[in-house]
Amino acid sequence: MAILLCTATAKEMKAVLKGLSLAESSPVQGQIKAVSHQNHEFLLLVTGVGPVNAALNMGAALKVNRVSLVVNPGIAGSFDLEQAPMGSAVAASTEIWPEYGVREDNRVEPRDIGLAQAHIPEQGGPVWDRVFLSNTDMLAKAGLAVPSGLVSGVSLTVAGVTADAQRAAFLKERHGALMENMEGFSVAYAAALSETPCVEIRTISNPVGVRDADAWDISGALKALSAIAGQLVK
Repeated sequence: MAILLCTATAKEMKAVLKGLSLAESSPVQGQIKAVSHQNHEFLLLVTGVGPVNAALNMGAALKVNRVSLVVNPGIAGSFDLEQAPMGSAVAASTEIWPEYGVREDNRVEPRDIGLAQAHIPEQGGPVWDRVFLSNTDMLAKAGLAVPSGLVSGVSLTVAGVTADAQRAAFLKERHGALMENMEGFSVAYAAALSETPCVEIRTISNPVGVRDADAWDISGALKALSAIAGQLVK
């Protein structure tokens, strides 16, 4: 069985491949590319940006491929630059989709809609707005190495990046979130539905709630992502 390496964008995939010292080109969005490296069989997938692309392409990939582990590397925004500073790496403990449920004013109550998204025993039963990810120890069980210096925290998946400080503060307090991204919940949910372990590691590119481009460092986060990927193979 293979390890599925999935990123949202080709840029993130290129950073991962560089870190792994693989000369392979990034696959076309939605298409699987199989590669062998360091006695591992990898399936490469670029899901596309956003929760819809990620859900569709992850579901399709897991339906037709035998996968032992999903590894979802990428970049993300930080709700707390002291705990997760620029360029640092965070392993998601939980992925929350804060937009699912009944919205009233600024709050969304997932259970008020009365319809769980699925029932997954390994996730504790009904799945409302969150999925629990595998511990990074799963990397070692798959024959990979656990990167050093990882911080663990809750991640939020949104369809629209949070660009104002007030909303960012609300989401951080409401969900105890450490980072924000646009695909992680979909990836983790698809993996959970297929009973496949999933590890998500993201490097920080920006503070959540700040739109000023000067506060962002995507290139730095991609370099950090390459360094993290390079630690995966022994």
